[in-house]
Amino acid sequence: MRTSVADRLCAELAEVLSEASGGQRELEALEQANAFVVALGPGHQWFRYHPLLADVLRHRLFLEEPELAPELHRRAARWLAAQGEAVEAVRHAVRARDWQLVGELMVTVAAIRAVSAERQAFAAVLAEVPRSVFDSSAELRATAAVGCFIAHDYAGFANHVTHARAMLSKRDEVSRRPVEVFLCLADMALSRIGGDAPALIDTATQLLRWSSEPPLAGMPAVAQWEAPALSNLGVGLVWSARIDEAEEPLRASLRVAADMGAALTGVKLARIRRYIDEDPARWALDEDNPQKAIG
Repeated sequence: MRTSVADRLCAELAEVLSEASGGQRELEALEQANAFVVALGPGHQWFRYHPLLADVLRHRLFLEEPELAPELHRRAARWLAAQGEAVEAVRHAVRARDWQLVGELMVTVAAIRAVSAERQAFAAVLAEVPRSVFDSSAELRATAAVGCFIAHDYAGFANHVTHARAMLSKRDEVSRRPVEVFLCLADMALSRIGGDAPALIDTATQLLRWSSEPPLAGMPAVAQWEAPALSNLGVGLVWSARIDEAEEPLRASLRVAADMGAALTGVKLARIRRYIDEDPARWALDEDNPQKAIG
C-alpha cells in the first residue's frame, strides 16, 4: 500500500517507502504470481503495479493513513533526486504539495532539465504548482522562471529571475549559493538570447568556477551544468571573434555532453563539430555580425 505512491518501483525505492527489507524478493514474488505486478524490461530491476491495483492501493492509503501519503511522496522525491531522476523527483514533491521542496529540487538538481529531451514532461509537472506560492521563496521564483523558459516566455523568465535575486538579500551564504548558481544559469541564458557576447562569456566562466569550489563541488547538478556552460563559453568567444580560444571549450563541451547523455546539448553541438572538423572555412566571421557563425 505504501509503495503504491510510486508509478514504478525498484527494490531500493520500495524499501525506502515501506521501511522494510526484502524489496527485490517481494516484487519478484508478486510478479511471478501474476499478482497484477509487471517487470519493466530485462533484469527485473524495475516493476509497475497494474493501474487498477495501484488505484485500489492508493485509495486504501487515503482512507487508512491519509497523513502518511505526503511523507511517502517526499521520501520518493528525495530518493529519486539522489538517483538523478529529477523530473520524477519534482513530480513527487508536487504530489506531496511540498512547494518548498519543489523549489529546493529545482535549484539543486532539476533546472537543467529545461534544456533536455524531458522538457515538455517537465513543463506539465511545473504547471501543477500554484502561482500563489511563487512569492514564498527565491527557490519557488526559480521554479516559476523555469516554467516560463520552457514556454519561451523570456520576459516572464527575466521577471521571475529579478524577483528571486531580490529575495536573497537576507539569506546566509550556504543557503544562497544554490539559488545564486541558478541565477547565474539564468543570466547565461538571457545573455545568449540577447546576443550579449561579453556577458555570456562572464556568466559561463563564473558558473564553471563555482562548480569546482565548495559548497557546490560534488553537488548532483554540477556535472549537468558543465556541458552548457562550456558550450556557451565557446559560443560567446566565437561571437567575439576569439576563434582560437573558443575551440577548447567547444570540444570539451562535446565530450561532457556525450558522457552525460545530454541529448539536446549534443545535437546542438553537432553543428559546431562540423564547423571545427569538416569545413574550417565556415569559421570565417562576418565582422558586422559574428553571431552568424553559430546560432
